[in-house]
Amino acid sequence: MIIPDEFSRFPANWELFLFTDAVKDATSGNVKIQKCQYLESGAFPVVDQGQSVFGGFTDDEQAICKSAIPTIVFGDHTRAFKYIEKPFALGADGAKVLEPIAKLNKRFLFHYLKQVRLESAGYSRHYKFLKEVFVPVPPLAEQKRIAAILDKADAIRRKRQQAIQLADDFLRAVFLDMFGDPVTNPKGWDVKKCSEISRQITVGLVIRPASYYVEKGVPAIRSQNIKEVGIDETNFVFFSKENNESVLAKSKVFEGDIVIVRSGQPGKAAVIPKKLNGINAIDVLILRPDNEYFDSNYLAYFINSGAGKNLVMTEERGQIQKHLNVGSLNSAKIPIPPIALQKKFVFVLMQFRNKFSTDNSTKHLELFNSLSQKAFSGNL
Repeated sequence: MIIPDEFSRFPANWELFLFTDAVKDATSGNVKIQKCQYLESGAFPVVDQGQSVFGGFTDDEQAICKSAIPTIVFGDHTRAFKYIEKPFALGADGAKVLEPIAKLNKRFLFHYLKQVRLESAGYSRHYKFLKEVFVPVPPLAEQKRIAAILDKADAIRRKRQQAIQLADDFLRAVFLDMFGDPVTNPKGWDVKKCSEISRQITVGLVIRPASYYVEKGVPAIRSQNIKEVGIDETNFVFFSKENNESVLAKSKVFEGDIVIVRSGQPGKAAVIPKKLNGINAIDVLILRPDNEYFDSNYLAYFINSGAGKNLVMTEERGQIQKHLNVGSLNSAKIPIPPIALQKKFVFVLMQFRNKFSTDNSTKHLELFNSLSQKAFSGNL
């Protein structure tokens, strides 16, 4: 057996197995529930290959999975792994029950499989790739220790995600309380076209932007850099300083500008912060609000809200666009609350973003991933 390089420095008391020698597919012989038979509630959950832990419910006791609890379920199409700790029934399509045949703690095995990177084959089946994976088998005491550490780290990560979701829910509630539903405009704010409340609405560089790329220089924002909580700086491309100040000067963006995605996830918006003043933009809309009417951070939050997207993305015929262009943004009608009230909301918004920032959330995820890598290389 040829051992992959990443397993070559295992502790001497760790064993290494090919997946098929360590784990078996125990799906056969179980009753499978068709999706059309799922109940909204019932005695037993149905575990399928979807991203949610449970796809539905059933009252059929004969359909309970025969494998001992806890059980690991793999989504053959979705590559999702689930750790199930109570009696359940299997969904009909693509859900595989995995049982260890080597001396493996199930929680350890679950954590290991979760961090395995399986090649994506679209909506094809992926178990064929899983069968080619190698599985480390430390002594059971070591497996339990690793699983306990990763359980604690994962619990912290999930609590962080829950806190961010609660913060988002709170901000939406505050927004509706202060400004009302933008679609129905119950507070009777003045409404103007976006072109009337903007100093400029334009688009970033569209024609052959890659021909200007350099290895280092002035960052250029693309759609993938635009997040609802701000600008993601991890995957910038770069233009030379000379081109940024000359042939590409028309697509420069400045502090307070709002950049908006045109296609893919049209309508997603973020504000250019002070530290990115004067960088460039590629194939995104650039909105420069008139400060008399709007605070940039308020307007970006409004555009990102469900109601805001509806107002910006809906054509005069009432249809939602799949692509946002300058003309559509110019004609979008937007309620205008008092600027002082906008700034009160932005103060609350920034307090929450500083506390529950995406950067901090990403750091928690990176910490968990780092722990996983150390755990399964024998360095934890």
